[in-house]
Amino acid sequence: RKSTCYMSSNDIEYGFIPSDGFKEEDLSNKLVADKSLEEQIKAFAQEHKVLVLSKSTCAFCHELKRTLAVFGVCYSKVEVDKVPHHALSTIQPMLKSLFNHRTFPMLIVDGEFKGGCDDLKALEYHHNVFFLAPYMNIHTVVDNKNRVKTSSPLFWFPDSINNNAARVSGGIAVIICVLCIAFWKRPVTPWVVLALAIDFTLRFFFGAEPSFIGMTSSLLVSYWAPDFRTGAPKQFAAFCGTFFSVFSAGLFLGGEKVGGAVVLGALMGAAFLEAAFDFCLGCEFFGIAVHLGIVPPSIYRASINLKLDKKWGWSFENANTATYPKAVNERVLLPGQVEPSEIDLIRKDRIETEYKQKDYGLIRFTRVEYYAFPMSIAALSFVFNLLCGNFLVDYYYINKNPHNDFNFVDGSVSFDWGHYGNNAVIGVRDALGIFSAVVFVMMTAVYLLKLVKFPKKVKKEWDHPTTGNMFSAISICLCLYGMLMYSSNRHFGITMVWFGAVFQMFLSVVVVSRLVFEHHSEDVINPSILMAPVGNFVGALALAAYPYDQRTGFEYSSQVKYVLIARLWFAVALLFFVVLLTVTLKKSFSDSHADVRLRPMLWIWQAAAAVAGPAFFAVTGDDSLTYQSFFLIAMFFFAMNVRGWLTGFYKFTNDMSIWAMAFACSALAISTIHYYSFVQDIAMRAVVYIVVALACYSNAICLLYTALWATNGTLFRPKPKWSPITVMKLTHEAFRVAIPQLCASLIAVKASPNPNALKILIAQLKPFLMAYTSHGVQEDEVLFPEIRDLFPGLNPSMSDEHEVEHEMVLRISDALKVLSTFLDNNNQETEGGGVAAALELLYKEFPAFGDHLLNHMRNEENSATVVIRKYVSIARQIELAQKMFLCTSAKDWHVVIPYVLTRLPHPVWKVRYLRSFIWAMPDRAQQIGLIVHRGVDSAMYAFLTDEIPEMIPRGAYNYKKKY
Repeated sequence: RKSTCYMSSNDIEYGFIPSDGFKEEDLSNKLVADKSLEEQIKAFAQEHKVLVLSKSTCAFCHELKRTLAVFGVCYSKVEVDKVPHHALSTIQPMLKSLFNHRTFPMLIVDGEFKGGCDDLKALEYHHNVFFLAPYMNIHTVVDNKNRVKTSSPLFWFPDSINNNAARVSGGIAVIICVLCIAFWKRPVTPWVVLALAIDFTLRFFFGAEPSFIGMTSSLLVSYWAPDFRTGAPKQFAAFCGTFFSVFSAGLFLGGEKVGGAVVLGALMGAAFLEAAFDFCLGCEFFGIAVHLGIVPPSIYRASINLKLDKKWGWSFENANTATYPKAVNERVLLPGQVEPSEIDLIRKDRIETEYKQKDYGLIRFTRVEYYAFPMSIAALSFVFNLLCGNFLVDYYYINKNPHNDFNFVDGSVSFDWGHYGNNAVIGVRDALGIFSAVVFVMMTAVYLLKLVKFPKKVKKEWDHPTTGNMFSAISICLCLYGMLMYSSNRHFGITMVWFGAVFQMFLSVVVVSRLVFEHHSEDVINPSILMAPVGNFVGALALAAYPYDQRTGFEYSSQVKYVLIARLWFAVALLFFVVLLTVTLKKSFSDSHADVRLRPMLWIWQAAAAVAGPAFFAVTGDDSLTYQSFFLIAMFFFAMNVRGWLTGFYKFTNDMSIWAMAFACSALAISTIHYYSFVQDIAMRAVVYIVVALACYSNAICLLYTALWATNGTLFRPKPKWSPITVMKLTHEAFRVAIPQLCASLIAVKASPNPNALKILIAQLKPFLMAYTSHGVQEDEVLFPEIRDLFPGLNPSMSDEHEVEHEMVLRISDALKVLSTFLDNNNQETEGGGVAAALELLYKEFPAFGDHLLNHMRNEENSATVVIRKYVSIARQIELAQKMFLCTSAKDWHVVIPYVLTRLPHPVWKVRYLRSFIWAMPDRAQQIGLIVHRGVDSAMYAFLTDEIPEMIPRGAYNYKKKY
């Protein structure tokens, strides 16, 4: 799945690749033994304008030299590991003392130490490399020999990892190893070692995302700024941990406990070195493999080139120092309007993206989809309820059952865990049930407060075609709690079931009537709508399970036939399960699934089929093919979803929708145990163990993610809103980053106006002006007319500001033409050239233009953006996005899209920018991929195609033809 690709001619913003004029001089053999090494290095630094001190096998040294080569900088180098007469052990301390820098490479320009690879990449990231301008040999000749490869780790391991979390993971591994060695004779120890081996294996394949230890570590270090390190060496270290832990588990399970403890001790020692001293033994061996040429240095490129983007993203998401004035609602009166009305546009004077980072509220931002959390935990508690034999089934259907052995009450099909094991299962069931109930009660209290304080927000959730479906999680929780109470307090249990079942039937009527009587775009139909059938299946199961106690033969209600009532819930559930499954499946076949937050909802298919089986048996007593088919369909959906994970379709998005996956696994566990009651063979029993373990694990991982989001405040912030039109908003964010950088470039050129500096400045300004111009045309021709169709005459200043900016852009463009002519004529000014005047105009005009544009974007976002988001449907936004795409020529898009991507500082924004295009135009996904492949660095391309594999163009690695 990972990409291995080559950079294009536009590897950097300037679009230049050095021709044969580029030179690299190796000074390694010129160091002599009879002279002071320090004096020789100082002499080299004075004699050679650009000097690089590096190691021949160091990946960071390769990247620094590659960057200089792409800039066209002719440099001299000293490969310290190839210097004759001097050992590296004596050179490195001397250089550390001389330049106060302990790692390689070291860059010296004009005798002044400029830093290492990270320092140069930081300057490149901020587009501030003018100190190298006098030494650049810039050409426009494309040389295929200079295309640079970017490799990625194996399987699904990330390109970068947080070293702080890796060290804490090592510490946790040490604790587990110590306990297992100390209690090596205990029967439970082999299973703990096996769990450790499984966790290491998951980390080797996927990184920390699905790892219990990895996510626990991420939670513990969530307040620390991340220390990003290259992923590949850590993956090799995880492989070493996998090897030792699997070997140890095999020895323990095979009866060789002493040998297992010895192997575990070796693993403990390596983990201790990493946790205590930040010394990763596996990383050291990986470095040797790079030194020997077994592993290419290009494996480090993605991490090196995206490190600053990831740091910026973390800082932005966790900014605690920024403060913003409270935004106040303002009614916008249209031209000629005297009095305000209830349908006026309400705007807020703020920078929306930044403001939301501080907009925190426990009550205001507790959302109904959060009920998926206690719902999934309650379902898991019910799984353990089945495992400990506490589930009641109607007597009529037990008597009809020819097997007469389906009985979770007296233990005939129960799991014998032994005395302590049975108590443990009961304890886990009770703990999970109590925990889920406490969370449910707390959330309900908060949500009721939200209903009182922010009724409009609750109504908005109720009416929403996606979040409105999640109200079913409340009724499912009540039904599950009721069934859990049947064994201890049946009256209270059936009361909860009635509340849940009636509320669910009401929700079903509302959901279906909306679909029938209200118009909805097909774009808002998604599998979350199957929450209604799921809730009705659970209600049918809960009602049918109530009336009869086999131990006493007493029917609790002879007046009410609960099974007959349960059939109503089941019939409604079955009808709309079939219909809505068909509808959502059909839509999914042609859907681009651009909004990744909705992707976990596809697991509801599995949950619906899984719950349908036990509900069908509860109301019919029939274990025929129909009943078995529900279970097998659920298993099919599970296999499909597993493949979705392996292809990168599913990811742990920053959204509580991930609990849909955990709930689906719990539902599958319920169905599997139920199915086992009829099959009862060893293979099926093993399947039960595996599925129950998976349900436990998925809930644990989702719980850790939820705790992480609650810790860093993400859970109670506004939900990120984006759509096909988000392209425009993210272009604004790119401009907000670019304008200060361009102003800094103007200051640098003014301080040293040499020809190369002018070339760099022109190469920075031209794509910016093209991006701004195309963006303005899209707004004037498509966006503003749409807005004013809804609100005639709204904010005419937006168009007026465009006119002012257009005049400023023309003057700036004329100045750039003068400078380009000057450079094209070998720095000879033509008659009436006016180079000095052109520069003076740029120094004065562009900062003023930048300030004007920043204010204009804020004005536009507070008027236009809110109209698009709140008044324009998704279907209409897709039409607008398609029109805007056609407003700009394909040739210009080849400049604009890469420019915006390189200026967007947040990795999430880069992905969202491209997904917005693909959401509106899925048939153009590979066209977008072509533009990205040609226009951005190979490291960024590898990252983007890993996130959006559907855009990989023909001929590139992992390409798949679209039909």
